[in-house]
Amino acid sequence: MDTLEGARLRIFYALTNDLFGGVSHIVQAAADSFFRDLNYLAAYRSYPGREISQNLMRNVRYEPHGTESYRDALVDTKTVERLNLACKKLNADFEIKLSGDRKEWAGTRLQILKNGHELSFRDIGFGWSQVIPVLVELVQQRYSAIFVEQPELHLHPNNQSELMDVILENLPAKKDFLSPIFLELHSEQMVLRLLRRIREGSEIIKGGIQPNDCSVIHVCKGEDGSVIQKLELSNAGTMIDPWPGGFFESALKDF
Repeated sequence: MDTLEGARLRIFYALTNDLFGGVSHIVQAAADSFFRDLNYLAAYRSYPGREISQNLMRNVRYEPHGTESYRDALVDTKTVERLNLACKKLNADFEIKLSGDRKEWAGTRLQILKNGHELSFRDIGFGWSQVIPVLVELVQQRYSAIFVEQPELHLHPNNQSELMDVILENLPAKKDFLSPIFLELHSEQMVLRLLRRIREGSEIIKGGIQPNDCSVIHVCKGEDGSVIQKLELSNAGTMIDPWPGGFFESALKDF
């Protein structure tokens, strides 16, 4: 990674690399594979151009702002199909499609179809430019891990709740398959939807979601630096530990 946003991952990799190096070559190889194949989306995703084509995106290099995600969507029709299902879950009133001459792959374009009209990705609202790269990575499931900062950025509260469902529905099918999704978020709606799905079991999410399938970590400022606390969840979909300060407080005061 050549960006400042990737500095933290590089440091983390260096530390774990030194640690694993003295333990086992097998563990070392697993760590190398994990960090080589992970994907990281920064807190601000790039605003897409008015045209997204295979020709224009051919030379896009990796960067953590989601531009590469649009190129990935151009490669596979199944990705576009799954992407549309995810967008529909978020109440999208448009359809994403591939167009152009498929024989002339460089001419393939990614477009928006709404009410019979072809639109640019810039014509459907800024919030979609922030969530579509996240959705692409979720439905592809081709990385060892996905790191996303603020997946809820610029989304309506109702859509934030639905986004958590999309995330849960696109978890790896095999419980023993290590392909974690790390979310750095500030969304009460997403946390509440997670707790609700734990309470409901497998009624909505195929295979269900249990407390041991996820981990809620709260980070706050302390006198000597950051304080990290894991919040325990119950099988009833509630917090065993008290809610951390700042969550729901302002809403309750206004209410």
